[in-house]
Amino acid sequence: MAPIARDEADLVIGSRVLGGAGEPGALTPAQRFGNRLATALLGALFGVRASDLGPFRAIRWEALERLGMRDRDYGELTYTFDDVVATLNAISPHDWKAFLRERLDGHGPAAPLDGLTRSGWKLVYREEQSSFQKAIDEVNKSVNLGFSLGLVVSTKDKGNVTEVVWDSPAFRAGLTTATKLIAVNGQEFAPEVLLEAIRAAKGTNQPIELLVKTFDRYTTVLVPYFEGLRYPDLERIDGTDDRLTAILKSRT
Repeated sequence: MAPIARDEADLVIGSRVLGGAGEPGALTPAQRFGNRLATALLGALFGVRASDLGPFRAIRWEALERLGMRDRDYGELTYTFDDVVATLNAISPHDWKAFLRERLDGHGPAAPLDGLTRSGWKLVYREEQSSFQKAIDEVNKSVNLGFSLGLVVSTKDKGNVTEVVWDSPAFRAGLTTATKLIAVNGQEFAPEVLLEAIRAAKGTNQPIELLVKTFDRYTTVLVPYFEGLRYPDLERIDGTDDRLTAILKSRT
């Protein structure tokens, strides 16, 4: 709120990471990675400095009034698509209509990573965690397999599934956050046992067998996943300028 009180800004967004690593558990590893990537691209493409796309936002009343938004009743739009286009054009002339229609009416074959590419980096997946990812798992007391099997398992509450990624192998096999892993391929659950099962299934056609407990019921679940461990990482593109490092460099 301080920048608004000092007349330095019309809108502020709360940051869960500014000034440190943030509260343990405030962000999942995927959210931390997405935040760093999104805020870096905001800086690279639009010159905007941000540390988080957090849920807390505050706006000066006069600025809100200028937007002309009026709540009337449920289901009634307070502005139209053409209003948004006209407002954006008044701020920065551009073919906003085509820009927005392309993104609202369709999507590309993959994630929009062009901004990352132009910053001199590319997204890759590795079989080993980075030191940052390992530290996050230690803080959260979990095993994050969100980019491979598609779930996060608690090491504090041994075997409890705390997150399942939509349409992931775990999701399609029917696992939920009400599930607890009891055994993996016939062995009592332990984080390393699960990791080794994923490694062993890579390149085969042998599903990973999980004995799970859901409330008071035990079930054997087969998860047909054969691509091994996958952890996101950034890799430099040879022969390009490293703009991302310059963006993330400390200013203090």
